[in-house]
Amino acid sequence: MRFPWMTTLGVMLGRVVNSMIGKRAEILGGLVLCGIGATILVEHLGLLA
Repeated sequence: MRFPWMTTLGVMLGRVVNSMIGKRAEILGGLVLCGIGATILVEHLGLLA
């Protein structure tokens, strides 16, 4: 592991952000992942010429 401090920082930051915006962040993250998946599907189906 080159940067174990980055992992630690990410976990600590995640806890702080979770306590501040919790459920809204989960919903936003889910929507972003759905959008990425939909974009990949459309590109592979060739619907975006």
